[in-house]
Amino acid sequence: MLHNRCWTVAWRKQHGLQYDDLCVLCAQSSETIDHLLTTCPFSREIWFKILRKIGWDRVTPSTLTFNFPSWWTDARKQIPKTGRRGFDSLVILVCWIIWKERNDRTFDRCVHTIDDTVLHVLDELKAWSLAGFRHLEAAFYSSWATIRSRIVSRLIVFSALGQGWFHLSGTNPSCKHFFLSS
Repeated sequence: MLHNRCWTVAWRKQHGLQYDDLCVLCAQSSETIDHLLTTCPFSREIWFKILRKIGWDRVTPSTLTFNFPSWWTDARKQIPKTGRRGFDSLVILVCWIIWKERNDRTFDRCVHTIDDTVLHVLDELKAWSLAGFRHLEAAFYSSWATIRSRIVSRLIVFSALGQGWFHLSGTNPSCKHFFLSS
């Protein structure tokens, strides 16, 4: 990621493997790794919502942020030393989820909303914390249930399937990581 080796649309276009290089998340700019992770409006909103939950919203990438490694380095300096390991893990996790959302849209034609993606990040944060990443716990674990319930309450939509109506958690029934309940 830091060495510009990710197969973004712009990278594939540069190497003659693709014609169009628009970002699949926002369709506003060329899809470079810096754009995907820091300047894309979709990604910036994810960063803001996650960082705001723990009071680190002052380090959210802005419209003036153009380089991911520079943003990460500068933001890290603004985090108290005791929280930097947690911040680094959070950055890696959010980047991974953004990349997965990009791949879902590119290869599976599966689109998630910003709130769906934030919920996915929060679910992964909980899983990472339970797996032993204790430095994430201090920032997130105590407020995770409250955060998740607020987001989930906004995500419940109705979808017609067959002859009946079912509650669908999320917005796209073709996405494999959503579950149905009657």
